[in-house]
Amino acid sequence: MKNFMFIVLTVIGLNCAFALPGNGLKGNDSNQWLKIKIPGAKCGLGADYSVFLRPQSEKKFLIEFMGAGACWNLKSCVTMPTTWVYPMVELSSYSTLTSARWEPNPFKEYSFLYLPYCTGDVFTGNRISTYEGVKIYHYGYRNVILTLNYLRDKKLIKFDRVEDLIVWGSSAGGIGALTHGKHIENYFPSQTKKVLIADSPGLHFGSTFWDKFDSDAHMDFKKAFNHIHLDVDFHDGFVARKIGPVLEHYKNWKLGFLIGLRDSVMSRFFGEISPTEHQKLVLGHEGLPAIAARYPHVQVWLSDSSEHRFLLTKKAATSKSIQNLRAIDFVKGISDK
Repeated sequence: MKNFMFIVLTVIGLNCAFALPGNGLKGNDSNQWLKIKIPGAKCGLGADYSVFLRPQSEKKFLIEFMGAGACWNLKSCVTMPTTWVYPMVELSSYSTLTSARWEPNPFKEYSFLYLPYCTGDVFTGNRISTYEGVKIYHYGYRNVILTLNYLRDKKLIKFDRVEDLIVWGSSAGGIGALTHGKHIENYFPSQTKKVLIADSPGLHFGSTFWDKFDSDAHMDFKKAFNHIHLDVDFHDGFVARKIGPVLEHYKNWKLGFLIGLRDSVMSRFFGEISPTEHQKLVLGHEGLPAIAARYPHVQVWLSDSSEHRFLLTKKAATSKSIQNLRAIDFVKGISDK
């Protein structure tokens, strides 16, 4: 039970860098962020959804997808949650890539758009589910579309002036970034330099991984992933073996993935396999590193650890890979190319 609760707190707490004091990087620049309510967008329990925007540069723009687990029934969504279904009230701390005050951050001068995650669907949902009489708004996919359209229509972001674009997320946010990157691309000029960073997105799960989700969730997953050419098989949790067409679809981007070989959250907690089995899948001939090696625009950073997420805190961001490269330097190297 202690191990279970530790992982639950890890999934929810450390992924909610803006929600809980002490987990991210504190700063005195919170008044520079604009909280923007998005009409029609909802959090899991039906509360209004808002995003956070910090304008700085017209030419450089970073979008962060918040992470925080996933849910599939009343227990996992509400009573013993493995995700976050509430609105983000304020900004109390920052991830390493959205902090304007952490010196190693290569994106300090960028404008930032922070997309809170409060729908339990890894940004793929477009439905309302009822679990034991409780409605859960799995609006993750819809919220992103509504957000981008609203910011464009209200001219709150000058998309046409952006020359450098970073889209990133950790955990569920990493899946969100990968799911929405190609759609986001349509709002920016074709010549905009585009980089996507997926920190600990999973992709190496056990065979029963999808069984926890109902048919409506499967339908949303299918629709969302089809947009990026991911032909998901709900009888096979080893998603990475089908990632090739996705990487090809992103050929006009620079892609970077960060993975813990024995990621405790994406193995025994969500993936329904052991950390050792997870490592075998990652390092196998159908794992992400082997497939990514065929694509010059894709790089993978591997940590010989059970850590989950490497870009939320200073300590994790300065940890080193099996190639002896710090996580933050890996990100900088991709963005510089």
